[in-house]
Amino acid sequence: MDRATRWHLGLPQPRTTRPPTETLLFDRSVHERITRGLHTPGRWSGGALYGTHASGILHVRHVSPLHPPTPDIRDPLTINLPYLVGVSQAVSSLIDESVEWCGQWLSPPHHQLPVEDQTLIHLAHCAQRGLVDEWHPLVMVGYIAEYLVGRAYTWKDGKAHSIASGLGPVALCHDDRAAPDDRAEQHPPES
Repeated sequence: MDRATRWHLGLPQPRTTRPPTETLLFDRSVHERITRGLHTPGRWSGGALYGTHASGILHVRHVSPLHPPTPDIRDPLTINLPYLVGVSQAVSSLIDESVEWCGQWLSPPHHQLPVEDQTLIHLAHCAQRGLVDEWHPLVMVGYIAEYLVGRAYTWKDGKAHSIASGLGPVALCHDDRAAPDDRAEQHPPES
């Protein structure tokens, strides 16, 4: 039973022995969907990440909202559980049965990458709602100059943990590059 179905039914999530998420990789199609999602100024953008875990690496294969598109929802992290279950089942059957709801992404209305303090406030909010833990990250997405970048965090023992360390802002990278060190695009330093 997948994570979204367990949430919908009020069942506990199974314990896992896999290592915590440390690195993110994004399919090219995910990068394009997130970019399209940022073309609505004045509204929060965000939703669910779908992917697979392997050895501390989360490979994000798809994104979706957490609720049906509607103009009256102000918080993209508002969950419509029947909708999320349906999307989760569709994604796993169309992409791969091992692909499931694995995290969240969020971008503010101005779509500029917020300062880290603001990101950590959203992370704590997500952790309180049970959306983020050491395996399910929050990726805050936005622009710095003309570059689309993100900051990714997990949550463990009441504390934020930056993942994909050493990259500064975590680039929404493509998985078709040759070597792991080449996956992150070069971006100007954050101001």
